[in-house]
Amino acid sequence: GMYALIFNGFFVKHDYVKEVYGYPVSSRRYGWFYGGHGQVMLGEIVELLFIILWVGTNMFLLFGLLKITGKLRVPPEVEHAGLDASVHGSKHGNGGTGGGGFVDLTVEPTLVKPKGKDADGEGQA
Repeated sequence: GMYALIFNGFFVKHDYVKEVYGYPVSSRRYGWFYGGHGQVMLGEIVELLFIILWVGTNMFLLFGLLKITGKLRVPPEVEHAGLDASVHGSKHGNGGTGGGGFVDLTVEPTLVKPKGKDADGEGQA
């Protein structure tokens, strides 16, 4: 998202600006790579700073409220047991004792006799 804002300041064509905003082509309100003087880039940087300020403020308030109410982290015993085991009763990983691990997905081969065949591989009469 931030790249899109910044790259508009570099690459926006004067024809597109004229089409959208109605500015004459001589106003030079287009990207630097097309001969603009940076007014579009300045607008994009100001917009980016306001977005960062808005998101940062809201996330600070949200996570601060969660931390104050004690909802930001799970209790240590639940964290140690693993959320799957504590919420779903699932024993995932290394048996639900915490610490991750690999799940053993090996399959033991079994001997399956095809239907209609006996032990010698001959068809049944």
